[in-house]
Amino acid sequence: MATPKSQCARIVAYAKDDGEIPNILSEMATVLTRTGSIQIHKDVLTSTSDFLRNAIKPQWRRDGVLQADLAEEDPGAMHAYCQWLYSRKPLTLSPSNDTAVHLARLYVLGEKLMDKTFQEAAIDAIIDNASESNAIYVARNMIKIIYDGTPKGSPARRLMVDLCAYSAATAPGSTTMALLRGTDFFEELVPALIKVRAIPSARVQRPRIAQPETYYCHGTSVQSTKTSRQFLT
Repeated sequence: MATPKSQCARIVAYAKDDGEIPNILSEMATVLTRTGSIQIHKDVLTSTSDFLRNAIKPQWRRDGVLQADLAEEDPGAMHAYCQWLYSRKPLTLSPSNDTAVHLARLYVLGEKLMDKTFQEAAIDAIIDNASESNAIYVARNMIKIIYDGTPKGSPARRLMVDLCAYSAATAPGSTTMALLRGTDFFEELVPALIKVRAIPSARVQRPRIAQPETYYCHGTSVQSTKTSRQFLT
């Protein structure tokens, strides 16, 4: 029997890791977080992150202990990352705004740690979370986290734009977009909307034909053309 598409998305992150199982017999390393520390096998910690491979080196021991100082990162994201390194289980939780924001933080952590495998797992989880929701809702905080933590051209930025361009309709989608005016996201969203939203059928009468009066300045004093030109010059 064929594997459902959603299940394929959930296991793809593990399959992309070349099938290697990290060595759990390697020495322990300490990850310093804002709220404490995490003990983790060195080979597990460095299995997919280019940044941590460079940060965890024998010559950089502190008091004989391998350490990685990640106290500036979100502690919840760090704990989720370390758990994922061992389990490679999908990162999806429950379809909610909080989950979306958490997954955005995980993706940005992967960006900082230069861990493409983890980033792809986060993308799969974001897509799964959006697909399982009754209505796709791209939280403003999620968009902000992704855009603040990624460079221009990031695939995650493109995903945020696509989720809105293909699915946003009325509130809360319209509210989200209104609050993001003047941002890189909004500048990228407008052309995406034009590209994916079909032009209404010719049978649909245009407002300029059906109700031209809606464009009139009702009850408004309008300057003459001459006066307006004098004011502008």
